[in-house]
Amino acid sequence: MTASPDDSPLPITISEAGRRLARLALDRDDVNRFAAVLPESAHAHRVTVAYEMPLLRIVTVGWAIAYFLAQWPEKPAVHQAYWTAVESFARELSDVSALVVGESVAYFDVIRERADTYVAAMAGQSSGDDPTAVIGPVFARVCGAADDVHVIMAGNRTFQSALMGTRAFLDAVTLAPDPVVSS
Repeated sequence: MTASPDDSPLPITISEAGRRLARLALDRDDVNRFAAVLPESAHAHRVTVAYEMPLLRIVTVGWAIAYFLAQWPEKPAVHQAYWTAVESFARELSDVSALVVGESVAYFDVIRERADTYVAAMAGQSSGDDPTAVIGPVFARVCGAADDVHVIMAGNRTFQSALMGTRAFLDAVTLAPDPVVSS
């Protein structure tokens, strides 16, 4: 994708785009901000919501890559680079959790489960429906607070923020193939 003619798009390799998109997905600023405004009266436990928000961000960025690059030949490579970077992060997090708590957590499996949940929910919507209207309630249900409007809105904000961040990133770069490494 390229930016508008007035902008100077940043040339970036597909692998680097995947790594940067993973960093975008793993950024905690929005998560912290959205969790901080959750009122005390919210039914869901704050820890659960704060745990689920990063998972939703990761899934959303992956979905957004596929959505925004749907007609681009670079889509499979960018998507693969993104998920490879996320899997690497998840493996490191699982290894650290094993050292700290003495038990391994298969974090990438959790991400995959959430991806299945959110993608299935979006697949069931009509083509003209706003995905945010689907994601917020599913997020709240995953958090154990299906009827809590504050948790629904936290899911909506998390989804929209990750979606807009992905779009802004893709609009600001020109994707280039990775250099071929000779053996």
